[in-house]
Amino acid sequence: MLKQMRTRARTTEPVRMWWVLLLVGVMTATSAEVAAEEGTGTYRWHGELVALGTDAQALTVKSRIVSGNGLADVEGLRSGDPIVITWSGFDTWANGIRAVAADDGAGLAPEDRFRLRATFEGMDPSGGYLTFKVSGRSSRLTAARLLTPGSWATMTSPHRPAHGPAGVEMVEAYVAAARPAVAKPQLAADATYRWQGELVSLDAGGESLTIRSRIVSGNGLTDVEELSSGDPILITWSGFEDRTDGIRAVVADNGSGLWGSDRFLLEAQFEAVDQAQRYLTFTVEPPSASAVGLRALTRGEWATLRSPHQPRPGRAPVEAVAAYAPTPSFGQMAASPASGDTYSWQGELLALDDGGEALTMRSRVVSAESLTEAEGLTSGDPIVITWSGFGDRASGIRSVAADDGSGLWGSDRFLLQAQFDALDPRGYLTFTVAPPRASVPELRSLRQGSWATVTSPHRPTPGMASVGMVAAYTASESAPWVGSSPRSTDTYQWYGELVAMGGAGRSLTVRSRIVSPAGADGVENLATGDPIVITWSGFGDRANGIRTVRADDGSGLWGTDRFVLHASFVAMDPTRQYLTFMVTPPVDTAPMIRGLNTGDWAIVTSPHRPMVRGDAVTMVDAYDPAQRARRYTWAGNLVGMDGNAVTVSAPVEEHVFRYIDRFSEGDNVVMIWTPSEDSAVGAIRYLELREQSPLTHGYVLPVEFITADAASRRLTFKTEVAPRMARALAFVESGDEVQMTSLFDQPGQTAEIVAVKFETDNAEE
Repeated sequence: MLKQMRTRARTTEPVRMWWVLLLVGVMTATSAEVAAEEGTGTYRWHGELVALGTDAQALTVKSRIVSGNGLADVEGLRSGDPIVITWSGFDTWANGIRAVAADDGAGLAPEDRFRLRATFEGMDPSGGYLTFKVSGRSSRLTAARLLTPGSWATMTSPHRPAHGPAGVEMVEAYVAAARPAVAKPQLAADATYRWQGELVSLDAGGESLTIRSRIVSGNGLTDVEELSSGDPILITWSGFEDRTDGIRAVVADNGSGLWGSDRFLLEAQFEAVDQAQRYLTFTVEPPSASAVGLRALTRGEWATLRSPHQPRPGRAPVEAVAAYAPTPSFGQMAASPASGDTYSWQGELLALDDGGEALTMRSRVVSAESLTEAEGLTSGDPIVITWSGFGDRASGIRSVAADDGSGLWGSDRFLLQAQFDALDPRGYLTFTVAPPRASVPELRSLRQGSWATVTSPHRPTPGMASVGMVAAYTASESAPWVGSSPRSTDTYQWYGELVAMGGAGRSLTVRSRIVSPAGADGVENLATGDPIVITWSGFGDRANGIRTVRADDGSGLWGTDRFVLHASFVAMDPTRQYLTFMVTPPVDTAPMIRGLNTGDWAIVTSPHRPMVRGDAVTMVDAYDPAQRARRYTWAGNLVGMDGNAVTVSAPVEEHVFRYIDRFSEGDNVVMIWTPSEDSAVGAIRYLELREQSPLTHGYVLPVEFITADAASRRLTFKTEVAPRMARALAFVESGDEVQMTSLFDQPGQTAEIVAVKFETDNAEE
């Protein structure tokens, strides 16, 4: 009986188990259907990651299409169009895209499953892959930051998405091994870390800092081979919590937002990589508040920088920069000077070039360290001088270093960018700076060996001159002239007796009176032919005698800013009352001195400051009016300059316009001016072609016809002038009036103009 019961039990047990399984299956199926009906069921699908938006709320993915039948509606779609994707799948797993249709906003039926609302981006030309964008909460999509473009991920989405953009509830790496081995706590939004680098350079504006850092992983070099200088890159550091120990990976920053990590990230600009030593050189933007501290460091020093773990729009990639060790910083007691603050320093004047653009000085070195740093320098090398000083006064040169262009000067004050010339072992540095234009006249009034006080900005910046002002070290050194300094274009007249004239007036030997007993003191050691600098005694634009004579040392520091003449020494009479010297007049003044002979006196015109323009003499004329070549002065308005060709417009008498249509642009014509008083002329009275005109004497001027305007009654013409006049006219603006002096004799095809005069505020000071 017992045996039978056991046999029956064994027979009925499988049947009972089958019913249990059936019941469980029914309950499970029912639960799944209920969940689906309620819209709470989810499924998983796979896609290749393309990009993650900066706010981590939109993920771009590329997934495989497994059926061509559902792609009929794709042809009319454009990037950004809303779509509904239907996946091919079973239960909770999707294995590919079955259909794609435009999202018309209609609701989904209760039986709809494996649906995904997205935004269309593009279709693979082969029709095998669809690229689309899905949305979700940033807290759910942030996990994608750990992956890189091209990685595959598994996404979890609801079967029947609600109206509006579809939500992705979870993103995971497709392969478990791609996930971090150790789960790390989520970082705070403002979390930062520290990293170190060797300083290479800081640009002039303090907006671009170049650094070199160590690569600690061999994998970090694999992606840099295709990079070029200037390419944006994404650096991932190796580190723990808020400290790094080197660069773990470097990749091109494609803007995908898929960084392969969620911490220790830095957006930078690639510069170079040293494969042998495993160092990466890159550029970042430092915070403006750190620029001053960086200036106090030098190239090759190390700095500690602080950056946010995750780059974000509107947040600086570098938030702080400081010296790696506090000792390299320049230990000034006072607060760092503002960018516009200046200081004064002193130096001995050695030379000022012709154009007043290069001032050579010599200053004392107060630190032996400067002598060793300058040993490798050669004349002309750019240097950075650091002065020893306090507040706004420098007391001597503390250090001299080659200006490597790094912008890392080792100090944040008392800096001067200059050009190295020489170093005296006795402790003096000779260097060249560019003086400001406004200081040039006063510099001309000083002499070689005088000392000057110079004002410079503590920290040179773009657009700011290294030297702001130069003045005599003591007020007594300034020349006691009354009146404002003459402009570089201003001239004066002096007189002399002609001793000899070279061929075609190319040289004049002149004798003039010395009016000061001290004027002859500088000629004792001079020999015939030596260059000299003559300073006349005079006022305004008239000289009345020679005040001083000395050897021209080429320094450009003449001891005065006016009445200067460069000449060659010839002789001094025994009574030391007359100086004989030689000058070279311009070639175009030769017609004016054809009638002069030895023993005649001449009036010579010279610029107050000759070296600025390079012309010691601009005009020579007979002192006796009866001997002067006849000339006249005409006026016009400057139209423009082209080399030595000047275009001018001048008034024309009305009757000339009755036949003006006979002339065309480019015609060589002869103009005849209307005579007036005081050797001046009025408007143009007559005009004819040069080839048809026999006139070569009188109020005539051969020029090139340009155009005529009957409304304004003006004629525009072009003519050549001497190079010295062209240089002077460069200061005149279009429309300004110019007065030109022409000789009565005009035998050539172009006008002979012997003088030009104008009034302008543009002349260089």
